[in-house]
Amino acid sequence: SSWKGNLRWMAVHQLVEDRPSLSVPGAFAARRLRLTQLFGSEKGTEGGNVDAHTGLARYLDHIGGPDEARRYQEGLKFLTDTGFLAGRLQFYSSFFDDMDIEVINPQQRRTAAGTTPIQIECVPIGAHALFSLLYAPLDLASASDAERRAALLADMPLIAHAIADLFCTYGFS
Repeated sequence: SSWKGNLRWMAVHQLVEDRPSLSVPGAFAARRLRLTQLFGSEKGTEGGNVDAHTGLARYLDHIGGPDEARRYQEGLKFLTDTGFLAGRLQFYSSFFDDMDIEVINPQQRRTAAGTTPIQIECVPIGAHALFSLLYAPLDLASASDAERRAALLADMPLIAHAIADLFCTYGFS
């Protein structure tokens, strides 16, 4: 779930940053819907009522504007009767070959004395782990080979760009 959350955050960040270039009506909603197909339902979309959205859903409704929010909701209804999607991406745990413990000690400003040391698990520079991701478009099981191929070609650039930015530019926790 950590990998999924971090990668979704990166993909949403890229969507918001690319918003000015998505000036064609419906482009923002279409990309947002593609991210929902990849990562699963957005937190805060329970109930299907745009006015009741919270969290990520409300934020993206606001960023995209009311027309894009309506288009997204219509697309979501077309995809699912239940309003819930699990997503095409499945993530596996990663285990680093080296771990370390660092200690921080919050201090009182007045006395400059430490209060309670806090241990933090961290990964040192140079440690390695295996990142495993499965692309499983189960929602396309009854689709034709051409439709599955088209979905793959549309999904892979979004996934690859998000992974590259997450690992090489922004980092993860």
